[in-house]
Amino acid sequence: MIGEKEPELDLTDTEQLQKVLKALASPIRIAILQFLHNGPSCVTLPCIKLGISQPNLSKHLQILREAGLINCRTKGTQHCYFICRPTLMGPLFGLLEQKHTYRPCSKPEQHE
Repeated sequence: MIGEKEPELDLTDTEQLQKVLKALASPIRIAILQFLHNGPSCVTLPCIKLGISQPNLSKHLQILREAGLINCRTKGTQHCYFICRPTLMGPLFGLLEQKHTYRPCSKPEQHE
């Protein structure tokens, strides 16, 4: 959390990179990251704010944890989640805010 050293993320490790890309491939998981970007949260609040069930949220949180993007602290019976790589989130959210236009590839020129 705040003041802790951010753990290393080895994106040269193919398996780790696949986990990160899989985690970022879901709009729900992006919404969870955006929610947690505002600060740590226990499971109940994201369920209400994002309009998803607790089991569904737990599944997405597990994928984000396996990717090394978030972590969890237990307080009694509650699990509080937080982003453990805040320096990665700024560029990620900047990329997501850009407008991307789909342009189909043109047919390759045929040479005779």
